[in-house]
Amino acid sequence: LQTRRQHSRLVMLYRITTGLVEVPANLYTVMPGQSTTRGANSKLLVPQHSTLLYGSTFFPATIPIWNRLPQNVISSPTTEAFKVKLASVPSMM
Repeated sequence: LQTRRQHSRLVMLYRITTGLVEVPANLYTVMPGQSTTRGANSKLLVPQHSTLLYGSTFFPATIPIWNRLPQNVISSPTTEAFKVKLASVPSMM
């Protein structure tokens, strides 16, 4: 059950970052090209939080898992391709 929830959150973040869902991600994340961090340009910065309650919400909880995904999964051309590639990735927990 935990793995299914995690996959669902990652699919939703994929849809948000590719513009398939109208969620203003720039309000909650630093998108690629907006920072000078090292690593792949698809890495997102985790929003800073000072409470455990906010830390367990969608963006702060999902972005660290997203950043551990291989680049070939993140750069999938479609949602269906993302889901197939995500299923082949070992558990991210």
